[in-house]
Amino acid sequence: MEGKNSRYEGLKIAMFGACGTGKTTLATALSKELNLPAVTNHARSIISSLGIEDVRDIKDATTMALLEHALFLVRIKEQLKHSVSGFVSDRTPLDQVIFWYTDCASAFPKLTSNFEDAAIEYLKFNPYDLFVYVPVEFELENSDTLRYFDNHRHLEDKVAAGLYEKNKAEGIIAKHFITVSGSVEQRMETIINCLQTIL
Repeated sequence: MEGKNSRYEGLKIAMFGACGTGKTTLATALSKELNLPAVTNHARSIISSLGIEDVRDIKDATTMALLEHALFLVRIKEQLKHSVSGFVSDRTPLDQVIFWYTDCASAFPKLTSNFEDAAIEYLKFNPYDLFVYVPVEFELENSDTLRYFDNHRHLEDKVAAGLYEKNKAEGIIAKHFITVSGSVEQRMETIINCLQTIL
């Protein structure tokens, strides 16, 4: 007998975009709806393990680059752990490329293409079934000590939009690509409708 939403078993779905757009909320709700494991952000624990309370306190480009590499590896590890059962993730390794461009590229320009290429090669090897771009749609009342402060997330969103369009056109990191907007419920409905057409 089939379990709840067993038709979604094995699907790999990931949210992509700037900080503070509701990716974790959406991924958590979607994982419950589809009965898939949620792979959510580990940034806070990694940042605190480095003794950092607020990323605005990082003045050294090398520390920021090490942080991006650590987060990149954690995302790959967590997604590989669930690659057979399927998952809904609030981030992708390509998200770290956004942050590399905004935080590290000027200090380490020769490493930028290597960092992006590593994310793309991993995703080509282990592509998503659905890649969900969540753009910035609203301002935040409270800033966060991780990333979304001042105009930073709008800069992230600009980079994310470019990476999304480029990789959507190439179509090698995911089988399907969609952009979602509106409330959590509206975003969920868009994703569910998309899944019903591709399954």
